[in-house]
Amino acid sequence: MSSFIRKHTRTTLLAATAVLYLILYGRFLFGDAVYMYSDVGSDSLSSSYPIIVMLSRLFGTRTFNYYTLWDGLGADTTSTFLQYINPLKFLILLFGRDNFPIGILLVVFLTHMLTALFAFGFFRRLAKNDYAALLPSLAWTFSSYMVVWGQNYSYGMCMLMFTMIMFLLQCFLLSGGIRRAMLLVLGYAIFLISNYYFFYMTAAVSALYVILYTFYAGEEGKFALTFKRLFMLLAIGIGSVIVSAVSVLPIIMSFTGSARTGDATSVGIRQLIALFDWKTYMTFLGRIFSANIFGAGNAFTGSLNYYETALLSTSILFTFAVVYLFFRRGTFVKTLFSLLIAAGLLAVPLAGFVLTFNIHAQRYSFIICFAECIAIAFLMKDLDEGIHKAPLVLSGILTPVITIGSLALLYITKDRFAFSFRNKTLVLSAACVVFFTVLLFLHFSEKLRQRLLPAIMLLVLIAELAVQNMPSLYDRDFLTKEGFAHNFYNDGTQDASAKIRTEDESLYRICTGLDYDIANEGLVDGHNSVSVYSNTNAASLVSLTRAANVYQKSSNFFIVGYPQYYLYTLLGGKYLITDEPDFFADTYEESLFKKVDETGTNRTFENVNALPFGYVYENELNGAAFSALDGIDRMRALTTGYVRTEEIRPKDEASSGNKAASDFDRTEKETDLLKKIHTPNDISLEENKDHSLTIYSNGTDPYFLYDLSGLNTSKKNQIQYLTLTADPDTLGGESQIQIFLTTKKHPQLCPELSRIYYLSHDYPELNILLPDQVQDIRVDLGNTAAITFREMKITTISNAASDFEALAKTDIKDALFRDDTYSATVYTKDKGGVLCVPLLYSENWKAYVNGSKADLMNINGGMLGVTLEKGENRVMIRYAVPYFKVGMYVSLAALVGVLVLCVIPFGRKKEG
Repeated sequence: MSSFIRKHTRTTLLAATAVLYLILYGRFLFGDAVYMYSDVGSDSLSSSYPIIVMLSRLFGTRTFNYYTLWDGLGADTTSTFLQYINPLKFLILLFGRDNFPIGILLVVFLTHMLTALFAFGFFRRLAKNDYAALLPSLAWTFSSYMVVWGQNYSYGMCMLMFTMIMFLLQCFLLSGGIRRAMLLVLGYAIFLISNYYFFYMTAAVSALYVILYTFYAGEEGKFALTFKRLFMLLAIGIGSVIVSAVSVLPIIMSFTGSARTGDATSVGIRQLIALFDWKTYMTFLGRIFSANIFGAGNAFTGSLNYYETALLSTSILFTFAVVYLFFRRGTFVKTLFSLLIAAGLLAVPLAGFVLTFNIHAQRYSFIICFAECIAIAFLMKDLDEGIHKAPLVLSGILTPVITIGSLALLYITKDRFAFSFRNKTLVLSAACVVFFTVLLFLHFSEKLRQRLLPAIMLLVLIAELAVQNMPSLYDRDFLTKEGFAHNFYNDGTQDASAKIRTEDESLYRICTGLDYDIANEGLVDGHNSVSVYSNTNAASLVSLTRAANVYQKSSNFFIVGYPQYYLYTLLGGKYLITDEPDFFADTYEESLFKKVDETGTNRTFENVNALPFGYVYENELNGAAFSALDGIDRMRALTTGYVRTEEIRPKDEASSGNKAASDFDRTEKETDLLKKIHTPNDISLEENKDHSLTIYSNGTDPYFLYDLSGLNTSKKNQIQYLTLTADPDTLGGESQIQIFLTTKKHPQLCPELSRIYYLSHDYPELNILLPDQVQDIRVDLGNTAAITFREMKITTISNAASDFEALAKTDIKDALFRDDTYSATVYTKDKGGVLCVPLLYSENWKAYVNGSKADLMNINGGMLGVTLEKGENRVMIRYAVPYFKVGMYVSLAALVGVLVLCVIPFGRKKEG
């Protein structure tokens, strides 16, 4: 077997990759599980799958527009479509909605196989030894980064493309030549089109690798050679940008419109060089051994979260390799310098900021994993070609001491850092250390080294990788095949939304739920939604979220529903689809919605205060005065006038002396609850001098109640909000509270009438829409030790219809959206005004009124505003990506040029 491995190393690698794939993904292939997760990082379920379904539908109908409205909240699909030029991504489209689980498993299989092949090509050229490339290629293909981030198939393919780039770069460094340079241009170009984020990180790694490789190789004139190679790499990069010109502008707009631009501009120097806390460093140490040493998925107890904190484990062989190379003659300086670079990447947030635009993430850790595999390659090269006995002995002695000592340190400090330590992982890691120690010492026997050890080393590595990665896949909350077929996006909502569109052909939005997992239900079911996850216009969503003071799980989410009733209505929300039973929706039926249909287990409600998809304001609100209002009053103010988005500020930055931002009638009843707490349990109360109230948790079940039996609402259009406003200066991270409600229909506490909410420094205010005829409110503090409330009140709005009455009277006809264009005819009688169209603002929108170009404003936190004159106004707002066709022609011309250079028979010129 060992002789076969040496003669047929590539075949052995592919066979081992296939075996590991079957072991790790067997439950998804042959069992009842579907490779889609619903716990932390559930992108395959909540993001990838909806986008695939949307694109499959658009591809099937040959609908290729810049902008889609009837799929989610509305978004530019240009860069999304272009990403699927990548053959593996396009393959998933062909499987469509119903066969997505099979399609993604096939793509994951192909991703692993191709990654193994490109990795083998890289390591065999670097080490100049086929056998030395076998184990590092397998370790990289099933590294913790590949397996964990591979659960988002797009990121898995990014790792494949990174490996391909490193292979092509190594070929270029060894042999040079125009043809290899052009292959690199094509490789970088398809990477840029597929994912600019990982392309950027790979470009940075490429430059670093060129520098280190040139210096480590010890070639003559290395300084001049380094500059020459970097210049050529820059030229290759420019060439790849030209080839991908068709997508460059959409990518730039996608980035500038994303939350990352805010992350990249809101960080100070002090934050970049500040040390992490000790728990983070201990997490890094633990994740060298396994991604799951502190738990998997939602059960992860390390620093940050399961995905974002550094993933560093490849194989225990890496530790042996580092110690060996550290003491090996001629490699000490290189090894030490490489270790310092890796440590520097992890030491402070600077690397996260530079490479990922996020100081709280180490998504760049794949760089370190790949470097670990390079170390393994050089260890295996020496074990095959000629052992340096002293460093091997030292490695065999010191590595077990270092690794076992590190594991012991992690175990001893688990209570201090609140680690939920996986003892099984500790034992298995220690066992791998023992196995590899024995195997490395057996390499002193020439006979064993040639006959048995290659096969045994391979089998032990396969076992290590299987054991190490199994929890990443199985210790998670994943869908079953029955759940995929009948729940989440296949629960009948599509039929209900399709029926609505059949009966109502006007423009409107549909709300289907508040769960983050189904935020992209509009993408799947093909309706104009009020919620979205990972929209390309995230900047407008973030500003809209802040204007409305609505907490979101992250900047990637925009979840709006009937609890945010005013925002939902202003966004064009007209219909609500719920599953049965939905106790919350039941209680709102009398006051805000009317039931219009039942389809299976779904019920459809219509918003009694629905606005046309385009409504006219006559007044402009003062931005400073608007900013001084709380969340409810802000939304009510937007029923009387518009506000320019650039003038909106956080409430704590606004002057409290500003007058009211609007002239709406503030006759609603407000009931102060600060002194109406009763039945406190495991808490103590402290009234402060500024009349705020601090609540301390001093038991295992801290909660308190409000009695609201005397504040029932039952009249049509009469609604109540519970407002809880915390002191933002006392909120460090997120404080979680759970609200339980009882009503006359449901007098007992029940999970169906409870929700979890979060308070943070940026979102210190909760405005909770209460059901009709609410009786009691129970507030559970959970693990929050103490929280200071500035305000606790009930706001009763006596007639919500009166707030929307003026906007609802907008005289608008023939409003429709087709071929990237919104059009409508609007009549203004007495004077002009500003038409608000509830589409997300982007500079790519261009407005025309009566055939003439009109100014387009960003209003109300992120919606479109167009100034109208008195009388008839024929409005057209068109979306287009500027210079897109020019970019397409440039890309085609550049691609032809690159292909011509690839086929022209240039003479080979070897560098150095």
